[in-house]
Amino acid sequence: MHPLFERDRAKKDYRKVEVILKMSFSGQVKRELAALGKMPRHCALAELTGFLYFGADSRSGQIRFRTENLAAAGRVGELTERLLRFRPEVRLRLSRHGRRIYDSYVIRQHRLLLDICGYQPQPVFTFKQACCKRAFLRGAFLAAGSVSSPEKTYHLEFMTKNTMLAEQLIVLMREFEIDAKIIRRKNLPVVYLKEGEQIVRLLNVMSAHSALMELENLRIVKDMRNSVNRIVNCETANLNKTAQAAWQQQAAINLIEETVGLDFLNESLQEIAILRKANMEASLKELGEMLSPPIGRSGVNHRLQRIMEIAEDIKERRENLKHDEEDDRDQN
Repeated sequence: MHPLFERDRAKKDYRKVEVILKMSFSGQVKRELAALGKMPRHCALAELTGFLYFGADSRSGQIRFRTENLAAAGRVGELTERLLRFRPEVRLRLSRHGRRIYDSYVIRQHRLLLDICGYQPQPVFTFKQACCKRAFLRGAFLAAGSVSSPEKTYHLEFMTKNTMLAEQLIVLMREFEIDAKIIRRKNLPVVYLKEGEQIVRLLNVMSAHSALMELENLRIVKDMRNSVNRIVNCETANLNKTAQAAWQQQAAINLIEETVGLDFLNESLQEIAILRKANMEASLKELGEMLSPPIGRSGVNHRLQRIMEIAEDIKERRENLKHDEEDDRDQN
């Protein structure tokens, strides 16, 4: 191949990689779903039915499939060509916010499309085979679904047109042990999932296996990071608590030493008081191991608590004495 053509192909390949890198996680999922290979005719029909209910409107003798995703628009064309031997007319327009919107119009065959999909204004989904239920969910997601980047948060949702459609979707998802919820946004029901495990299950049901693996890997990293943070926070809190206790113990020992002297303490208390002053960063266990003979953590804690009580008693007596002196001055 001529070097010039090789360079042009390299540029095109680079642009493809660049587009993929810039694509959102939701876009990656839809790209993967839209690229799935051939399937039985009944599954293709179920997937197109999902598109019809969640991403199309029928009026004035025509059906319009509306999507902001190019791969989804292409998938509609593939399905209609296979099932009805024609491709919709695709028109590109820009929204008020500058987003690309792909409108796929079915005009002449709109009645045939409604009939073959069994479209009803008040839907009741009665797919007999699990593969068709999976295909329907895939079509619904391509038409009206989105999923947040798992690096930020776990959130997957379907925008629906009415409450009945949302409830039917939830019933269908429950058959795969997926527990979705409904909220209202701009007066429209939104079916959503907030748990990573539930989103993984739905991706598996829809056959988005590459996206599933990416999400699972990110879940593992996030869980490990959260676990490490919890351990660090717990240890930090324990260290702060230990340091605060050590300073309180030292203050009590200093008070005893300045007022009545450490000789006021019995031998065991005096021994632990000296050790604590000399080893402020030592834990109770480490202090116990410094004693001869060594004692356990609870024994050290008991002795230090006793020292704290003695210091508190001295402090209370000093306060009482001070109040008595003030009363005497007031009387004089």
